[in-house]
Amino acid sequence: MPSLPLPSPPSGAADAATVFGVRGQQLHWRPFLTLGMMVAGTTAIASMSLGTGDTWDRLYDRPLYLAVLLGSVVMAVRLWLPGQSLVRYSWRLLQAVSVWLLVKFALLLLVSTPEVLARELVESLLWLPTLLNWGLISSFNVGRVAAVRRATLTILAVSGLLTVTWLLRWGWQPQVLQVLVQLLLSSATGYVYMSYFVARMEELRYSQGEHEALARLAYTDLLTGLPNRLRLQEDLGRRTAADQPFAVLVIDLDSFKVVNDTLGHEVGDALLRAVTEVLRASPDTQQAYRLSGDEFVVVLDVGGAEEAIGTAHDLQARALRHPLMQSEAASTLSIGISLFPEDGQSAAELLRHADSAMSAVKSCGRGQVRRYHPEYDAHSERFQLLARELTQAFHQGRGFSLAYQPIYDLTSGTPVKVEALLRWRHPALGQISPGEFIPVAERTGQIAQIGLWVLSEACRAAQAWPQVRLSVNVSAVQLGRADFAAQVLAVLERSGLPPGRLELELTETALLHESEQVRANLGELHSHNIGVTIDDFGAGYSNLARLRSPWVRGVKLDRSLTSDLAAPSGDFSRQLMRSASQLAQSQNATTTAEGLESAAHVEAARRLGCQLGQGYALSSPLTAEQLTQLLQGPHTTA
Repeated sequence: MPSLPLPSPPSGAADAATVFGVRGQQLHWRPFLTLGMMVAGTTAIASMSLGTGDTWDRLYDRPLYLAVLLGSVVMAVRLWLPGQSLVRYSWRLLQAVSVWLLVKFALLLLVSTPEVLARELVESLLWLPTLLNWGLISSFNVGRVAAVRRATLTILAVSGLLTVTWLLRWGWQPQVLQVLVQLLLSSATGYVYMSYFVARMEELRYSQGEHEALARLAYTDLLTGLPNRLRLQEDLGRRTAADQPFAVLVIDLDSFKVVNDTLGHEVGDALLRAVTEVLRASPDTQQAYRLSGDEFVVVLDVGGAEEAIGTAHDLQARALRHPLMQSEAASTLSIGISLFPEDGQSAAELLRHADSAMSAVKSCGRGQVRRYHPEYDAHSERFQLLARELTQAFHQGRGFSLAYQPIYDLTSGTPVKVEALLRWRHPALGQISPGEFIPVAERTGQIAQIGLWVLSEACRAAQAWPQVRLSVNVSAVQLGRADFAAQVLAVLERSGLPPGRLELELTETALLHESEQVRANLGELHSHNIGVTIDDFGAGYSNLARLRSPWVRGVKLDRSLTSDLAAPSGDFSRQLMRSASQLAQSQNATTTAEGLESAAHVEAARRLGCQLGQGYALSSPLTAEQLTQLLQGPHTTA
């Protein structure tokens, strides 16, 4: 009806369907509303039977209630038609009630008898709550409730028009005016209430929109539009719970860092989007994800390893045919595969194993496809485990400690240096060797932070040992940093340790490719009287010319040279130690023999000209408290 501003219900709206849903089916809404239609029909019959027989009843009321009776029958039948929904049915019922009320109000303008008007208005008041309450119960869509509000406003206007008309035509009639005022107040109250409801729903809808936007950000990678790691974890959790076989492909974009460094990040971003296009365009791809950087994951429903490997090769071929990947930004894909349930029972296992297989590809040529093999990927698995645990342990400040091993003057038997040794005890893995976790820290980029922490802690502790110099190991990664020398000087200033009491131990490999930055750092440290000792001398490239460098204060002969010093077959080691000691002394550098495990080793090193010695034959690594006690007592060599 044009005068009633009630729009048709939009299809697919998540109104009462989301509110009732399964719960509505449990309540059997069809029988419930059929009963309501029977009550409405019975009310119509009673109204026609109990009428007073006046002109209004004969001309208007009986046709109106006959329409209610027929409408109730029709609506009851429509309830059981196939495809009928609670939302659509409720909307039609709401429209019917609204039309009926407005028709009755329009006809009341013709009434001139106060008693008749009062009686009919009271009847109308019985139907008004039906319009308001059913409008809210049946539809939580803001647009529909707003339409009900407009209908209420129409009723409010009509009741006001009735009041004015009655006053102008018939004068003051308390009985009629009382009912009209009640109708006016009821409509006004309903309108205010529904206005508040609409405003509140709009506010909630806005908040929900913000929440949904934040949820999309939390689950989506902004650059590529792919789901991110968080969504991947949830999806894999659901897949493993379903116990159906599938494959996880971890995909790494080879040489991505080179592209970023040489062609710029804009080209790098375009390359990542190109990979996204390739993954999405593949007909075999079930779902692709971007984890971080240049790493992607594809999840496939496959029947076995051969099918997964075939799909991986197809992805590589598609990538190579992409225009951008054929251009100057040419790159390949390294892919590792794990299968559920053979290669893992959880999302974490499957990702870790696929990543291990991909890492194995990266280490032996790149651009290949490899399935996870536990017998071959143990080293990669261990590396990944240590990388994860190392990050967590360092940032939480757990498990790391320093030990200090004295370095003795072999002539006097007195400790003259202490080497700070980093120790890591993991709560589950136990004591982990520095030879294992230091390379992990270097490859993952954590060595700079860890090395700075070691230097700071050792310098602070060395304040209690003024009679010895402190020796701290430094990684090649640290030495090549532009701020390394400044960091060392800042640590010394904070701790109060004199620069002349600090020595840095560098491996020969750290000095193998001396860049301008390395030379600048070494020169800056030398100018502040900070010494440098070449560690593991004789185990690497053994460039003897390094002894001429002004910043080299000493060399440490590798334990491979000292292990057979006292053995009859150790002539070569003894001659090499003697020659290295003489050459170092000629350049005013000291020679330290490490790995002295017996008294015979100590005596041999002393006779061969080594000034300093270190090893369990002299002292094992000590805690700071134990070292303090040692330095306070008499000192003799073993």
